[in-house]
Amino acid sequence: MLKNRIHTIQDRTAELLRLAEEAIVDAIDAITVAQEAGATDEQLENARYLHRRASLRWDFVSSENSTGFHSPQESARILGMAIDFARQAQLEAERVSSDLNTR
Repeated sequence: MLKNRIHTIQDRTAELLRLAEEAIVDAIDAITVAQEAGATDEQLENARYLHRRASLRWDFVSSENSTGFHSPQESARILGMAIDFARQAQLEAERVSSDLNTR
């Protein structure tokens, strides 16, 4: 029974880590596209800030090394925030790219 609970917690946390990774990579890709389109550091400042917030949260849970077992609710909350910040970064970078393309 306890072993099943451990696996469930760790599987859920691992899935959230993967989702956060995907969101962070999507944010990086969007920032890169905007940069290649001519966006300035100033224009990308907020996207990069949001990306750093996402990455920090992913790092925190990933380096904790229990795959969520010590505090599953907190790990899920932090990874949810990581996904949210990464998607905000992606949207911000895409907005910058869009603005550059409409000029």
